[in-house]
This record gives sequence, C-alpha cells and structure tokens, in this order.
Amino acid sequence: MNWYLKCLKNYTVFEGRARRKEFWMFQLVSSIIFLVLYFAGYALHKIIGIGVDSLIPFIVYGLYIIPPTMAVTVRRLHDIGKSGLYLLLFVVLMGLSLELLFEIEIKFRHWKMPAILNEYYPVILVLGNLIPWVIFLGMSALLCKDSCPEENKYGPNPKKVEA
Repeated sequence: MNWYLKCLKNYTVFEGRARRKEFWMFQLVSSIIFLVLYFAGYALHKIIGIGVDSLIPFIVYGLYIIPPTMAVTVRRLHDIGKSGLYLLLFVVLMGLSLELLFEIEIKFRHWKMPAILNEYYPVILVLGNLIPWVIFLGMSALLCKDSCPEENKYGPNPKKVEA
C-alpha cells in the first residue's frame, strides 16, 4: 500500500526513476480498486436497481488515477533509460488502432461493402483486434525490464538509493 500512496503523492513528478516494484504495485492496487468499484456498482445496479449512476465512482476514480499513472509510467520508462515520450507514442498508437477498429466495424455493419470484402470480414476484424493487444503487450514488456544498473541521465538507480 505504501507504493500506491507514494505514487499518489508524486502525481506531478515526471522526472527521476521508478522501480519495477513501485510501478507494478501501483498498477495492482489500482486494478483491485477498479474491480471493487465496478462490482460494487454492478451489485447496486442489480440489487437496488440504480442505473448508470452506479458507475459514477468507477468513472471518477478512473479520471482521478490518470495523472499518477502517467507520472509513474514516465518514471518507470526513465528507469530503463527510455524517454517519457514512449508513453505518448503508446497512447497515440492505441488511439489510432482503436479508431481503426471502430472504422472497420462501422463500415462493415452500416455500409454496403463489396462481396469480396464481406467474405474476409472475420479475418479483418481479428487482425484489427490484434493490433491494440500487440501494442499493449509491447509496452508491458518494456515496463517489465529491469532497471539500468548504473545512474542514467534521469537520475540514480532507485534500488541503490533505497538500500
């Protein structure tokens, strides 16, 4: 829990380095909170009959957690010697790939497409769904790398500083 609170306190700190443990513990606690809020909202919806309003805490937490997530991700990238611009690249590529997927879906469902394209629709849809996953897994693999053992241009190795 300390790692999570540390990231919340450092939500404006985009310089320096963050260990893998700091990054992944923050992600773990955030995911658990998301799940609890989602299932609590779902339970309220089913038990009491509250509509979309039951998801408001889930949405508010999602918006609240964006700055600390961005900050710890940039610091994590710094720890492996990469620029924080990799996060921007990730966000842009994910946005473009999801837009492409949306466009494929809209065009095939609502427009008359040539028969040859309709025949390949399942293949196109599967490939379109794979693109965001490949991008996500690539970024995840990058964030799993071990720290640069020595000091880099972003600061000293946080493992050695804490020891």
